Amino acid sequence: METSEDLTAFLQFASQDGARGRLRARGEARAIIRQAGILPEGAPAFAESIDTDLAEVGFSLLRASLALRETSGDSPATRSGFVRAGNAFEALVQNGAPDDVARGFNRVMGAAAYHLAGYSLLLSR
Repeated sequence: METSEDLTAFLQFASQDGARGRLRARGEARAIIRQAGILPEGAPAFAESIDTDLAEVGFSLLRASLALRETSGDSPATRSGFVRAGNAFEALVQNGAPDDVARGFNRVMGAAAYHLAGYSLLLSR
């Protein structure tokens, strides 16, 4: 079983802007420039594994945030983890291919992560 300290450390590390080779920034950049899942001519080359990487990060952050919230309640680390998970899922679906079978699921996961981040803020007031 992971301790609250382990989960907090993971969330802080994984939520840093430069984590995983600036994956979040690369995912957001790709999402901004693509149209219907297609990158324009001359676009930067993104790793073929970027969708898998974004999904793995999103699920890892969501899982750790849920576990930390269960053991320790609301904290800045849980809110940040939920927001970063939402960012990862959003980068997967924004301007993505309309016929992508995972798009709806990823959209719901992103919405749920963002909701949990907002819900956490309401509980702390």
